[in-house]
Amino acid sequence: RPLVVAVAGSAIGAGAALLCCGDARLGARDAGRVGFPEVALGVPLPSSGLQICKATFSAAFAARALLFGESFGRDEALAMGFFHRLVEPDSLLEEAESTARAAAGISAASRTIKSALRREALQRMDEERALYDELFARAMRLATSTFDELPDDRMLYVEGTASLIEAAP
Repeated sequence: RPLVVAVAGSAIGAGAALLCCGDARLGARDAGRVGFPEVALGVPLPSSGLQICKATFSAAFAARALLFGESFGRDEALAMGFFHRLVEPDSLLEEAESTARAAAGISAASRTIKSALRREALQRMDEERALYDELFARAMRLATSTFDELPDDRMLYVEGTASLIEAAP
């Protein structure tokens, strides 16, 4: 079934990513900001968050939202695609419930459509999850070995976000 997300205040970081997961995204007019401050804070965005954003926004909006750590007021967030509709704060819950009731009556065909719309992003997340699992397993094996087990001409280093720790030449 379609997922309805209603945001009464700000949606920052993981909150913005969760917002982007919604099939129907409603926001209370003039009630907070939306954005991904991770890059401004020096924190990498998890791959799943990146894939969700790529599936939600145009490339230009994704770059603006993710690369610069900007936060956006409601009208700009609506124009970018964070929200499908802005409503008055007092009617947000009522509008969300009404939207959910309407979505509940949508046929099973919506599941096929939703799967097709999200397939590419979900496949990339699965592929990256498998890669990270492999990297973390290698890192864990290295972390549990002693330095004496490493050849003298190699050193331990950490690189990148989902860091691979390995003996490097």
